[in-house]
Amino acid sequence: MGDITRTKASVRPLGRCMYSENTEAGDTIEAGEIVYLNGTSGWVLADGSAAASLAGEIGIVVAPQDSVDGDTGLSVLLKGKVTGFAAMDPGALHYVSNNAGELADANGDHTKIVGYADSATVLMFDPNTPANPS
Repeated sequence: MGDITRTKASVRPLGRCMYSENTEAGDTIEAGEIVYLNGTSGWVLADGSAAASLAGEIGIVVAPQDSVDGDTGLSVLLKGKVTGFAAMDPGALHYVSNNAGELADANGDHTKIVGYADSATVLMFDPNTPANPS
């Protein structure tokens, strides 16, 4: 499994997207990281090796570039296109990595597909993507 390279300064949504805005960070988080909504502390890093972090609402942080635990104003994309990545294989599925918060080109210990590469730099983020999208 390989983590996908991202440039946090380049992470931004494209076109029409669904968001959760002005929410609270429950962790130290960077733009482009995969997060899940923890009912007690806000958005925290999702981890492919921890099944509990893959069961609920999952998103990808699009702003700000850096947040720490307790910061408010976090913008989390829930569904839509996001850019800021590199060297993805167009059409390939992408997953939550075993490295907390990271996007990977193969499943972690617990499989959670979060979308597919629309191009080498754009991810179509949709945590409800089936294993065989058509």
